[in-house]
Amino acid sequence: MQMYVYLIHFKFKLHHAGHYIGFSKCLDFRIAAHREGAGAKLIRAINQLGIPWMVVRTWKVDGQGFERWLKNQKHASRFCPICNPNLTNIENAYHGGDDFREAFAIEITDMERMVISEHALSN
Repeated sequence: MQMYVYLIHFKFKLHHAGHYIGFSKCLDFRIAAHREGAGAKLIRAINQLGIPWMVVRTWKVDGQGFERWLKNQKHASRFCPICNPNLTNIENAYHGGDDFREAFAIEITDMERMVISEHALSN
């Protein structure tokens, strides 16, 4: 059975939290639960405040050990392609319809521009 660890990026921080790391055996169902407010307490609070969020990265795993390892690192932003545009070879197994994807359009476009301009300067 395929299992996933996923990373959610919040458009705005809630106190210190800018990301959420979770684990699921059924990724689409779990993300839908988060959208409906039936997921983790942090995501419920983010939803209640109307803060846009999106799944930015997933990992296929054999168990929950990798999720625990990521959480123990304490800085999820290191693994986030929005916060850390230097990341390469990022697979994202979640292709569901993120209601808030539009809210990130400007941020992602700016990130892409930075990567392109840094690449042009290095050549």
